[in-house]
Amino acid sequence: MILEATLLEFFRIAGVKPDLLLLLLLFYALETGAGRGTALGLLYGLMEDLYTGRFVGLNAVIKMLLGYLFGWGRDRLNADNPWVPVSLAWGATLAGGVMFLLLGPLGGMDYPWPAALAAVILPASIYNASLALVGQGLSRRRAEWVARKRSHGSSI
Repeated sequence: MILEATLLEFFRIAGVKPDLLLLLLLFYALETGAGRGTALGLLYGLMEDLYTGRFVGLNAVIKMLLGYLFGWGRDRLNADNPWVPVSLAWGATLAGGVMFLLLGPLGGMDYPWPAALAAVILPASIYNASLALVGQGLSRRRAEWVARKRSHGSSI
């Protein structure tokens, strides 16, 4: 969250920055399952809500649901296929953005749908999907490193 608020401000593309919490949640839930994905989604969403100070609970519900869905897909999707996390990041960004637009008016936030979709949600989904492809490679390398360490008797 600190990276998103500070360093990533310099990496805006088309006016949007990536959602690192969503990407971390994606890879964590795909690795650990629905229960932990749900819990981490709730935690990440609450942190985001408390940081922004707007409609506390909105991001928590959205990220919790996405964490559950990512974790649910753990045994149903081939997470080794690099296109799975890319597709999930793209779809989750779109779904999360639409849920925000749908639930936002309950908290007094009313955004114009066409502008929000065109200027924020679609570019962010492409940005997050691109970074998920990079994250897939890093995740695979980390898993190989852990496997090598365990095969040589190191405890991690």
